[in-house]
Amino acid sequence: MKTIFLLLTGLFAFSCQIYAQSFLSPRVGNEIDQVEREYFGLFPTDSGFVSAKATSQSGDLVNFKITTLFEGRQRDTSISIKQRILDKLSNFIEEFESVRINENEVNLDVLQKVAAESPAIKVPFQVPHEASLEMLDRSTVTGKLFWADDSTIVLWKSDEPYNWRTFAKEATLVSVSSVSKITVVQNNGFRKGAIYGLIAWLPLSIIYISLDYENIGHFIEHSKSPILPMLLPLGTLLACEIVGGIIGSILQQDFHATIDGNIEKYLPNLKLLTNSSVIQSYPPPEVLHLIRK
Repeated sequence: MKTIFLLLTGLFAFSCQIYAQSFLSPRVGNEIDQVEREYFGLFPTDSGFVSAKATSQSGDLVNFKITTLFEGRQRDTSISIKQRILDKLSNFIEEFESVRINENEVNLDVLQKVAAESPAIKVPFQVPHEASLEMLDRSTVTGKLFWADDSTIVLWKSDEPYNWRTFAKEATLVSVSSVSKITVVQNNGFRKGAIYGLIAWLPLSIIYISLDYENIGHFIEHSKSPILPMLLPLGTLLACEIVGGIIGSILQQDFHATIDGNIEKYLPNLKLLTNSSVIQSYPPPEVLHLIRK
């Protein structure tokens, strides 16, 4: 009987431990570190934040141990958060990128000061550029340029948007020290050229109107349809954008750099690589965790 009691006690303790591990989100586990706190904007009022860990549950309250570090002194404090707030926080964490790319919105008031607006939300994802890395061993690694820092280049293999659930499978981390040559396809030449075409259209339209003002006025006055006078300027606008886009596509050049695994050769190219990356700042925590692993 005593043996059965001990087994039941152990099973209960084990189940409680398993349950405790599900307080937060599957994305971050049971503990928030500094990287996750900064990215998601969590526990914004705790200065010198080190970590926040869910330790136990009492009824509908989940107890957290908040660890901070100030002037070399570590301090642990305890707070309790309602389970319904944590459920909303979990959804916020798991679907954070949908807010970042403006697919969804979030009402931070419902999180009751557990989260504040993160700077990452204001930095959208960019149009991906295809990249090819020729390695020192002569092999080639290809994918979309996702992130670049001073030591690592991250390529994204999937055509789907970023998903933290599939990051480990879809991402390829490449150490700069193993790269010989970098090629990035610049695929926005048409868009830039179209913008220049629009800019060129404005002064051309003004000059045309000033030189032929009387005929234009007569045409507008005697036009049978109010739409007809608009067709000419709209047509010229479209023509300028198309011509500009074609010229931009022709003139654009892919980025090439030979670094031979040398950081000093790589760093001058980092700004351009960053500007061509899907994420230019505030990478998701999965990226930094994998790089620092």
